Amino acid sequence: LPNVAFHVGEAAGTLSPEWAAKTGLNAGIPISVGAFDAHLGGSYIDMRQFSSSSLQLEKASSAGPMVSIGAGLRLVILVLGVRAKYNALSAFNMWQVNGELGFKIPIGKVDLLIGGHGGYSFVGSLGDGTVAANSGGTPTNADAVKIRGFNAGLDFALDYYITDTFSIGGGAFADFLLLNRPPASTN
Repeated sequence: LPNVAFHVGEAAGTLSPEWAAKTGLNAGIPISVGAFDAHLGGSYIDMRQFSSSSLQLEKASSAGPMVSIGAGLRLVILVLGVRAKYNALSAFNMWQVNGELGFKIPIGKVDLLIGGHGGYSFVGSLGDGTVAANSGGTPTNADAVKIRGFNAGLDFALDYYITDTFSIGGGAFADFLLLNRPPASTN
């Protein structure tokens, strides 16, 4: 590891004329260093799904803990990154792998984040999905519930810097999910 740690709002250098010509950006703009972060909190998912038996929308909701880890770059106030998130909900578990884009505006020791994210979501298990539907006994791979799809969302967060390199914060993140599952067997 390097001997020097930079605050994410502090420039590690400036864009050289050579790289400015290659990227089309202005020479001399501040360049930040990469950042890692982790989130720990609660998650509530409220979904609507179409029921083929009743031919109407049914509500499915669940709550539980959430943990995520992210990595990215900060260029002045623009943040770009990737994040993996695990929602350990009471009725099902959902994984998400997202790209993130946002604006992190420093206000003294506080950073305000306004941004968005999008990526891939999939469900690990769905309540009774682990019960054998086809075999009548022990669940097999044919019984696995395979629900997956895409997500997009909005992010709002505040970080308070306790030191130049460590912050604690809170936020609200809203997801719009477009999930699909294979049709249930009628056998």
